[in-house]
Amino acid sequence: MQRFICFLLCFALASPVFAAAPDSVGIWVGEARADRFGASFTVGGEVYVPASEIALALGAERVVFSEYTGEAAIYADSLLISAKVGERYLTANGRLIYCPGGIIFRYNRVMIPASALAKAFGSTISYDEEARSLRFSLSGKPIEPADWTDDDLYWLSRIVNAEARGESLEGKIAVANVVLNRVRSKEFPESVKKVVFDTRFGVQFTPVSDGSIYLAPSEESCLAARLALDGADVAGESLYFASNAAAKSCWAERNRTRFGKIDHQVFYL
Repeated sequence: MQRFICFLLCFALASPVFAAAPDSVGIWVGEARADRFGASFTVGGEVYVPASEIALALGAERVVFSEYTGEAAIYADSLLISAKVGERYLTANGRLIYCPGGIIFRYNRVMIPASALAKAFGSTISYDEEARSLRFSLSGKPIEPADWTDDDLYWLSRIVNAEARGESLEGKIAVANVVLNRVRSKEFPESVKKVVFDTRFGVQFTPVSDGSIYLAPSEESCLAARLALDGADVAGESLYFASNAAAKSCWAERNRTRFGKIDHQVFYL
């Protein structure tokens, strides 16, 4: 039987069983200190904060944790957030917010990236390096539901699967970023499907000509496509990419600026 633990009673009011970590950052919401026990820490430059304490300070009505599933549910006005320990994203009003370092359980708390929580609540965050403090604003509008279509997801997940099979989740998101950047650019067609099948200057994506675009996408390719559609960005404004093997002789290497290398692909602005 699932046991549900209310963070408000069991986490926010519990006595600390640890000392604040050396890299702990003071967390403020508006003018009030929000992390009573100094549980924050950093992973890969991202400040992680206790989901319960900070969400409640931002105006959440309640935070509930399921020991059975490892999932925290945050209920606020016009906002529902789900954060499952071990996943690399949290869900807010149906949108997936990318968390590269994952959702972490530490200090008897579900810890999530401050930037992801701020995005869900529509808050802004500022960091004072000298004081080692991070502040959430109290003003803001909760994240809106997704505005992409099933057709967008259908074709984006397939081009990601065909072009980035065997790449990491980050590498798959990067390929999706290129397609979506083209959709937003005046240089390319205005929809995911049209970008994928664009032939104005020759076939743009090899999977279209070899037929692999029609293969059923993997679960991770679908996740990468959804994350990119919901705002995950690892490739900046890149409009082109090429495999490491092809990069030295490709058109983009000679004519575009390198953004960087992700897994086995090179990306260009």
